[in-house]
Amino acid sequence: MVETYQEIVERFQKKYDQLQLASFNSFDQLEEGVELCYQCLQHLKRKVLLDGFQNEIEEIHFFKMQKTPPESYLYYLYKVRTYQLLLPQLDVDEQQQFLKKELRKINKFYAKHRELIYYMQRNRSDMDEYYFTRKLKKVHINLKENRYWDRDFSTPYDMLWTRIKTTQLYARFIEVECQHLKLQANHTHLQEVQGKTLKWTASKTALIELAYALYSNGAINHGKEDLKSIAVIFEKVFHINLGNFYKTYAEMKARKGNRARFLQELVTDLQEKMQEDDAL
Repeated sequence: MVETYQEIVERFQKKYDQLQLASFNSFDQLEEGVELCYQCLQHLKRKVLLDGFQNEIEEIHFFKMQKTPPESYLYYLYKVRTYQLLLPQLDVDEQQQFLKKELRKINKFYAKHRELIYYMQRNRSDMDEYYFTRKLKKVHINLKENRYWDRDFSTPYDMLWTRIKTTQLYARFIEVECQHLKLQANHTHLQEVQGKTLKWTASKTALIELAYALYSNGAINHGKEDLKSIAVIFEKVFHINLGNFYKTYAEMKARKGNRARFLQELVTDLQEKMQEDDAL
């Protein structure tokens, strides 16, 4: 029994999904995916040239819906392979800049071809005869973008629609890469922070004042943490010995005027910082 176009594409899709489970982490996997797409397209092309289509509706459906998956996956894999070759290998900042550049290219492409994107998103069909049949031999894509043009196996807009689908696939790939890179940068930063020693450079009295304020406010562990535990944690974090903090607190209460001097300094400094930022 002769396979239909739909059966060929469904069989391809099943094999491609199985390959994609490996996430194309190696060049060998990428090449296997490329070969799968290429063989499917060759199969479809032979069938188109040999059997053609029963009517215009079938032709439109083929170039609009059925040819696009293997062709868009093929060009997507090419783009992923190029990405892996061009991505800076060591410098995280350079990698981030590279990804930003790729995103700018994607947005520029979407803006350039928003008419066809809108047409397809709205499920329109009024221009299908013009876009997705081979009646018109004129191609509306420049030569550089259309180096794979084949007038017997392409229509004026099916190649462009393929490139749009390719870009959508690549955009999702870049978004995932951005997330991975962000996690990697956060992990690197965490390692750097963990390697640092934080030293309290204000007075011991100021730190004790802060500890009492947090304790009184119930800001730590919903107010269930006792004062001594908070003081011990501060000593470990800031590598300082607070000594008899109960005595220090008693001396703070005996102050004349503003007894929470350090906290007032914090409020004043923060407000001044905000005012300076607002003035920029």
